[in-house]
Amino acid sequence: MQTIKAVLLLLLAAIALGFGVNAVRSHPLPMRYEKPGAKPAVAPGVTVAEPGFISLQELRDAPKESVVIIDARTPLFFKAGHIPRAINVSRKEFARDFARETATLRKGTTQRLVVYCSDEDCEDALLVARDLIRAGLQQVHVFKGGWKQWQEAGLPEEQG
Repeated sequence: MQTIKAVLLLLLAAIALGFGVNAVRSHPLPMRYEKPGAKPAVAPGVTVAEPGFISLQELRDAPKESVVIIDARTPLFFKAGHIPRAINVSRKEFARDFARETATLRKGTTQRLVVYCSDEDCEDALLVARDLIRAGLQQVHVFKGGWKQWQEAGLPEEQG
């Protein structure tokens, strides 16, 4: 009996230590997992709009002043290369990046927000777009072809 109590106490201490260490990390691990492609959790009876989709041609032809381009990839990939004028709001650091870019994201209601990530198989753009909609932003679209399609088209790139 004494051994069982000791094991349980050790287990509880380990769990508490794990939560404590996570809380003070510079990049804490999320406490819940959002499955790629999952519907956002909302109260019963409340609907959340889904983002629209935009093609490469529509993105290229859109006037620069009317579009805010958002790269949902990690900062490492963003710095290596991104669509010109894009801002980085990564899925993994959404809260931090959203707070940093709030002024840009809320500039005006006439601007279209276009989110992209690596390629059409990447779910990060859709997840970030949904988070932007939940944050109250409108005219949110996803460019599914992402960075891969942009590069394959030989379009301009920025680094840094």
